[in-house]
Amino acid sequence: MTHDKLLRLFSSHHLRGYRLGVRAKRLLLQQEPERFAFYLSGCSDTNAIKSEIPRRIRLHRIAQTYVATDEYRSCKPLIVTTNLTLEQMKNPPDLEHSRIYGRILEHCAPILFSGKDMRKANAAATKNTARELLASKF
Repeated sequence: MTHDKLLRLFSSHHLRGYRLGVRAKRLLLQQEPERFAFYLSGCSDTNAIKSEIPRRIRLHRIAQTYVATDEYRSCKPLIVTTNLTLEQMKNPPDLEHSRIYGRILEHCAPILFSGKDMRKANAAATKNTARELLASKF
């Protein structure tokens, strides 16, 4: 969907996410107006600029689910990564998460990867490189 310019990547307040383009909004309203009119009509509180961060994160996760569902319907391979345990996905905190996790578990086979966190090792290497660069300039 990003290649068709229906979704754009954006970043704000240290959050990254996708934003629907005008063409995507028109397409959703044409194909399923009763489902998406409330969200795309401009009169709902989800369009508010200064929405609280937990709500924005929740809406972002829901949007990601729609993107993943679209990828599944197009018969493209789907790989989902998460830091959640399988137990957390099987016992979600609320109905919205239950729907999201249910779709993921329906279409994906869970595989547990355990071991050393490579991101922490990479972060340490990046910090050391930054220290060396700053020390050499001052």
